[in-house]
Amino acid sequence: MKNLLFLILFFTAGRVLAQGYELNFYVKRCPSKICEFGYYKGESTIILDTVRMDSAVGKVTFRGDKKLHDGQYYFYIKGIGMIDFIINKEYRQNFRTHAYALLDSTVVEGSIENTAYLEYQKFNKRQQSEQQKFKSMLETIRRGDNKKEELKELEKSMVESSKIAKEYETEFYKKYPDLFITKIIKTKIVPQPPATLSKMTYEGKPNIPYFVWLNRHYWDDFDFKDQRLVYTRVMPSKFSNYFEQYTSVRPDSIVQAFDRLMILCKPNRELYRMGVEWMAKQAEIRKTGGSDNILVHLVDSYYKKDKSLADKATIARLKKKATLYRPNLLNKIAPDFSLKNQKDSLVALSTFKNKYAVLYFYNTTDSACTARTPIVADAMKIYLDKGVDIFAIATNMKYQEWKDEVGTIDFGWKHLFLDEKNSKLVKSKYAVTELPVIYILDENRKIIGKNIKAEDLERLLKSAFLNPPKQ
Repeated sequence: MKNLLFLILFFTAGRVLAQGYELNFYVKRCPSKICEFGYYKGESTIILDTVRMDSAVGKVTFRGDKKLHDGQYYFYIKGIGMIDFIINKEYRQNFRTHAYALLDSTVVEGSIENTAYLEYQKFNKRQQSEQQKFKSMLETIRRGDNKKEELKELEKSMVESSKIAKEYETEFYKKYPDLFITKIIKTKIVPQPPATLSKMTYEGKPNIPYFVWLNRHYWDDFDFKDQRLVYTRVMPSKFSNYFEQYTSVRPDSIVQAFDRLMILCKPNRELYRMGVEWMAKQAEIRKTGGSDNILVHLVDSYYKKDKSLADKATIARLKKKATLYRPNLLNKIAPDFSLKNQKDSLVALSTFKNKYAVLYFYNTTDSACTARTPIVADAMKIYLDKGVDIFAIATNMKYQEWKDEVGTIDFGWKHLFLDEKNSKLVKSKYAVTELPVIYILDENRKIIGKNIKAEDLERLLKSAFLNPPKQ
């Protein structure tokens, strides 16, 4: 009976161990420190366990009964550093290292993946050190007198270093063709367009067909079904490279490219969700007019249709922003309004007949506005006589106080007062939240610029005259 009980306990324990994981980290000369173990998921790091290392033993064990998902993980010693490693069907691994040479001294037992990955990380560290050395040398040469010869030698060294890095990666792919880490590294490879498509035209300008081809074929070799790639750090940079390097900056082009990409991501639910989340974040942090168009599209085409893409609070926040932006999107007709000027006459936005109009929402007591109004004034000195109206809309003060401040002479500006009756409606239609707020409209009252910085107004007006928007 005792033997039977022993066998049952033995096999049960073996089965649990087989389903779980055990990672041992032996760290020489490590003082008593908090150690952390977790994994990556795009831009996020998810902590799985935290323990304090006993300096006398120099060992930390992370153990669990549940199977870890395959992907990219990290081991972090507070105040000392971090080691990245791979879990890919190897759930029993031993790492041996030194606290004060964490990456350089690390060796692994029980993992072909991490033997290769550590080799790759150490090579990259040496390359980065060399690049930093080149950068320092370049600064020194620029400050010197005899620049030509030294620059020539430095360029030669930099080319040689780049060649070594490419040769190393090529050999790495050959040496470890079937490893997951190889697949991770290969995600940064961009497909090569046909030889008939050159990057630059004969005039030295970017060749549009070249970039159109890359936009359409950028994801050709990417394995959208591989769930492991979700649990790595590669996707944010992969997304960024695609939308920043090979997609037009026009919001409609970004939306079209994004929709095509999400169709490809759909079989991988986590990757699909990550893509939508990444684009929403970009739309929120970028203060350009086109980002509002993208955010509204995400809300209407994704978040409203699929409530599982984010928590309720996030969806509610994004919906609120979309409602704020929807009336004033780029390429939409600007909402009309009628406001009093300093002569007590009503002035409607729809009455302007010039080539362009600038809407300048400001607050006379706001420090950001008082600093930027002179910059707007300098830009308007140039463009008032070239066919640009400016509607300067004050969003504070009592009416009489405002009249006394702006006076009866307008210097070509259309000074308007946003009274209490119209305040809420006009502010909501033009998303007037953080002042100052600047828009540019064309002669048809179409919004061609929004979320504009005062410092950029002159440049954007110049661009509008040189490259008038297509009707």
